[in-house]
Amino acid sequence: MEFFIRPNNAEEGYPRKQQRYMEFLQQFERKNHPDLFAYFGADFFHDGEITAMGFQNAMQALFMRISCPNIKRYDSERTSKYIEPVWFTCFFYGVAALNMETRRLDPANNPLAGDDESVIFLESEINSLNDDLSHYSSLYNEEFCSLLVKTLPVQRNFSIIFTNVIVEPEEPAAFELLRHHNDYHVPLFS
Repeated sequence: MEFFIRPNNAEEGYPRKQQRYMEFLQQFERKNHPDLFAYFGADFFHDGEITAMGFQNAMQALFMRISCPNIKRYDSERTSKYIEPVWFTCFFYGVAALNMETRRLDPANNPLAGDDESVIFLESEINSLNDDLSHYSSLYNEEFCSLLVKTLPVQRNFSIIFTNVIVEPEEPAAFELLRHHNDYHVPLFS
C-alpha cells in the first residue's frame, strides 16, 4: 500500500513532496472533520502502538486504541523530554470500506488478532483515495473521507473510507491540561 501524495521518508525530494501534501490538505474544510485533521494531518500518533481494533457493525463503526508517544515536556531551561505515551480511542463512523494488508481475520473481527508482535502506527495520508471517495459519495449521497495508514509490520497497513472520526483521550481532563499548559508541546496539526 503506497501513498498517493505524501513522500516516503527515504524518497528523493522529500521536502518538496511533503510541502505539496500540506498544500493538498489546505483545500479541505477542516471544521467538518476537526479530529481527522488535528490527529492525522501531521502524524500525531507517529510511532504509537495500536493495541486494539474492532468493528461495531450496528453503527458501521471501527474503533482503534492507539498511543501517542510524541508529547514533550519542557523544563526550566527549555530542554524537552518525551513524556509517557498518552492513550486514545479513535472511532471511525459510517465506514463504507476497510482494506487491510492482513493475513487473516479472526471470528470476532479483530484485525490484530493472532499477532504477538506490536503494531506501530508510522504515518497516514488523508483524502487521497479519490476514486473511492467519488464512488461512495455518489452511491450514498454523503461526504466521505479516506485515511491510508502505514504501520510496522507492513502486513497491517490499512485504508478506511468513512464519514466521520472522533478521537477521545482515555484521560480527557489530563489531556486537556497538557494541551493548554505552556510546559508541554502537543503536536496537533493546525
